Amino acid sequence: MNDYRVEKIKPKLAKEYIHKNHYSHNGPSPCYGLFDKNDLIGVCMFATPCSENVRASLWGENTKDHVIELHRLHILDVTPKNTESWFISRVLKELKKINL
Repeated sequence: MNDYRVEKIKPKLAKEYIHKNHYSHNGPSPCYGLFDKNDLIGVCMFATPCSENVRASLWGENTKDHVIELHRLHILDVTPKNTESWFISRVLKELKKINL
């Protein structure tokens, strides 16, 4: 994983990747890509849960508009063991940096 890097990517690039590699063929944003040098080998996408009432009941009325969930994750099978965990942990650190 020494050559891998994580960076925020445009939703269009993430959607193209998901359409090609994931059974669902779609997804929302924010989006992060996993790169092996310059090759996109994985995508992690987030979305706002659709039920405003559920968000409010779990996280409170004041924070319901700031809730996101992991919506799509795909990494090519050629990656080493635990790449998914490594990727998700890096993405979560990146998400903390942005104000949703």
